[in-house]
Order: sequence, then structure tokens, then C-alpha cells
Amino acid sequence: MCGSYPIMLGGQEIGNAIVTKEGLYYRFNCCSRLSGEIMYLLKVNCEKGEVNLGVCVPLQNGFGVNTRLPIKMIGNGDLSFYITPRHPDITNMFIPIRAEEPFRHLEKLERAYLKKQDGILGIMFAEE
Repeated sequence: MCGSYPIMLGGQEIGNAIVTKEGLYYRFNCCSRLSGEIMYLLKVNCEKGEVNLGVCVPLQNGFGVNTRLPIKMIGNGDLSFYITPRHPDITNMFIPIRAEEPFRHLEKLERAYLKKQDGILGIMFAEE
């Protein structure tokens, strides 16, 4: 359980998570290589399901999360760490299309339309 784990974005390893035990808590020291242009959430899949560790913030050598959570919230099984873009409400929001970034709103494409804004191709969503 304690040790070093890769942090994934899509199928690419972009960082490292170090997990240590502190009494009844697990300490998560996580750092990743992100551009800082987009806000990301760090999540962990564990015995208890998916747990959001928080928003990646600027650190000395990248972006990451330093936090601790009760062991009972995580369990004792295998861990896998991944980063997902943090998206606010998408109604009336322009979302640029980028090849290097996963598109998180596939289930809402029925309401989507293509738009070019400031020379950038993207997607807008019609109101429900």
C-alpha cells in the first residue's frame, strides 16, 4: 500500500505519487508535469472506490497535491492515480478542442455545436 505510484493522464505517465502511513492516516505527496493552463483534479482509485484528492496546485517542481486522508476512507488494496480536467458548468461555455487533452463531455455531444472563437476551433453546448 505505501510506496510510489505513477500518476496517469490518459495513457501517459505524467507524475509520481508517494504514499506514506501516518498513524490512522495516509499521506499523499503527489507531483506531476502540467502546463498550468488548465485546472486539473487528482483522483485515486482504491478499495473504497474513486476518491478525489483535490485540485493540482503549483509546487516547487510542477503541479500536485499534498494531503492526508483517513485510512478507512482509502482501504488497503491497490491504488491507481490519475488526473482529470476540472470543468465547471459547460452551458454557454466555449471548450477548445485539443489533441493532447481528453474530451470529458462525450455524453453531452447531442447538445453540442462546433464554433470557431478567436481563431480556435471548439465546442459549445446548447442550453437544456
